[in-house]
Amino acid sequence: MKTLKLYSLLAFSLFILLSSCEKEDKNAVKEAREALNQATDELVGYINEFKESEAIGSMSMSGDMPLPFGIEEKAGLKASQKVKHHALNIFRPIIRKAGLRTKSDDYDHFVFEDHTGTYSWNFTKQDWDYEPNVPSDKIIVHFPANKGDESNTATLTLNSISFFDYSYSDEFGTYTSSSLTGIDMNLYINGEKQIDLFLDNKVDADGFPVHTDFSLFFNPYQIDAEITSTSTAYAYNYTVVKGSETMFSGELSYEGDFDENIGTIKGFQQAASLNVKFDVNLKDILDEANEQENEDRFIVSINKYADVAFYTYPENVKIGDIELGIGSDESLEVYILLTDGSKENAMPYFEKILDAIENLADELENRYAFDYYAKK
Repeated sequence: MKTLKLYSLLAFSLFILLSSCEKEDKNAVKEAREALNQATDELVGYINEFKESEAIGSMSMSGDMPLPFGIEEKAGLKASQKVKHHALNIFRPIIRKAGLRTKSDDYDHFVFEDHTGTYSWNFTKQDWDYEPNVPSDKIIVHFPANKGDESNTATLTLNSISFFDYSYSDEFGTYTSSSLTGIDMNLYINGEKQIDLFLDNKVDADGFPVHTDFSLFFNPYQIDAEITSTSTAYAYNYTVVKGSETMFSGELSYEGDFDENIGTIKGFQQAASLNVKFDVNLKDILDEANEQENEDRFIVSINKYADVAFYTYPENVKIGDIELGIGSDESLEVYILLTDGSKENAMPYFEKILDAIENLADELENRYAFDYYAKK
């Protein structure tokens, strides 16, 4: 029961992450509902805009190209699978073998130095031309960004990639594996930068990340994140910016561990014109909930020790507190307690967002074979 309650609590924490002045006049509730609907429409717009971006579109172009680096194709793929299978295949070795942290007895990661040079798509041969070690410190790939292009309109450059090799043991033996510690790459289409990725990942002797700096320009979006992790604390912050507009931002800090010294989690998650602030005392929730076997009482404990509320962004006007409940079908429900004391189910406000995210995920899956790579 303790494990079930901990998982339920973590699921709740995940929801509030992803999912002050109060106006005390007769229009407050009306304005709160308008703010929720406005934020919903903005988020759906962001998702659809991302789906139609040129950088996303260019990634599916390589569907009919054979793989560079001598990587064999998987036989027997259907036509739709083939398009997914080839997505970004020019760096398939990285996608397949450069996981942030992997445990495998067939240790083998991408060796940057073995592939430096320039790869250019040859339209006549329908294959790659390769100039080894030109340059000797980069991997450059020229390819058509869009179907119908008659020239190589895109250039993908891998400036560097680095790994930390480490050993680990279990009851079956001792193995060698690696953690990705750095990557620097960019993509240009018709001379305009579409993607610029930088990662600096510091790890401990066991290959676990302890401090990560991440920066991604995905035209026209700029994403920056910083993550710090120790045995007793975890923290991150990030922003997603388009021009002068902050589309998403978030900050979280956690003190304690998830074993004997469970602590507190606090921070905020901003999305469009909506901001969720949270301060959750995990220890008190679990201590009180463990004294009873009734799941309804566990929900009461969460509501008692979790301070979570919606605010407008950037005005910081409170919309309402968040409260958990049990629905008529015994499912977990999330409610918004508006400033007039009324309670509304939060999910209807987010159905359009969830549908848009699901459609985006389906489209990316159809293009890029995430399921295929996950099976490798």
